[in-house]
Amino acid sequence: MIKQNTNINACIKLIKYIKIYINLIKSFKISFSSDKIKTD
Repeated sequence: MIKQNTNINACIKLIKYIKIYINLIKSFKISFSSDKIKTD
């Protein structure tokens, strides 16, 4: 049971990090595309 619990906690942490990473990529893409529009 304890091992199963740590696995669940690890998965939750991993999902949180993936969500943060996706948000960072999205914000980077938005800022990059807006910069492109400015240069044009």
